[in-house]
Amino acid sequence: MKFAIYGFYFDREFSFNGIKFTPIGELSYQERKKIANDRSRHNLTGYIETQVSDSESFIFSMQAVLTFVQQQDVIIVRINETEISSFYKYDFERTTHGAAPYALYPDLLEEIVQKLYLKLIDNTDPCNQKDGDNVFGKEHNCEFSSLVYKITEPLHMRKPFIEMVYFLYFSGLEAFCKQYLNSYYKSLYSNKAPKAIGRTIEKLEIQFVDVHIPASKYNLKNTINNEDDFIKMSITTYTNLRNSLFHSNKFVADVETSAIEISKDNYPTKEVEITEYDGYLLRLCNAVVLKYIGITNKNFDCTKWHTRFPLIK
Repeated sequence: MKFAIYGFYFDREFSFNGIKFTPIGELSYQERKKIANDRSRHNLTGYIETQVSDSESFIFSMQAVLTFVQQQDVIIVRINETEISSFYKYDFERTTHGAAPYALYPDLLEEIVQKLYLKLIDNTDPCNQKDGDNVFGKEHNCEFSSLVYKITEPLHMRKPFIEMVYFLYFSGLEAFCKQYLNSYYKSLYSNKAPKAIGRTIEKLEIQFVDVHIPASKYNLKNTINNEDDFIKMSITTYTNLRNSLFHSNKFVADVETSAIEISKDNYPTKEVEITEYDGYLLRLCNAVVLKYIGITNKNFDCTKWHTRFPLIK
């Protein structure tokens, strides 16, 4: 079978597990980047050749993978193997919003595509099991793949609403973290979102701040004096915003600005807006996914998830 790829940057042929990726024609780096990052339409950027029994399932999973890497909406279409009409060249409307295009960079592209796709379709992974097969009970359902789809779904939306986007990011991260803890840290499993998320990203060696759990190597609350960084890196920031949004229908929340207590369990706070932090939550979700699939290359630096610096150099 042959599939056309629209809106995904890659500049060389690569393959894994019988799946072959081939970029289009002889184009310069700038030309490939321009057509892949186009914010108004999907352009043909390459092809996939593989033999699969279920083409719809393959498209669904691979489209999510390429969309995740590109951080833009990517389309995959099954085509006639012997003839490609001009219809397949471009003119699929594309609405790109929010995340910067080309956000994950091409250096580790092949490794990410391979590891993420194989993890998505791996039903034996403890964080990717269905209800009927899950040895940990029916409260979990393929939470890793669900996290990936919840990250990429807003990129397919014509006009995403912040309520929907924030819910997808936070609920995907929270559910994955709880299943991860239930799989690997049963003794630490908790229904409290801040603790569950914090313990999981600590296991994945991602730096964070949480004023509600003891200081550790990765809970850096005692070493961050900058209020802005403290707020961005604090898991309670995103939890408080979630609670305010879904329990009070407010787009603002009071969040802790320091690890220094005013009184017992009482910290200095300030009001922040959800639209200032949804992008950082997305970057945290991206870092969690990349860590979980096993990206360890020296060019991958998730310590900068709370900044605008690229995760991959």
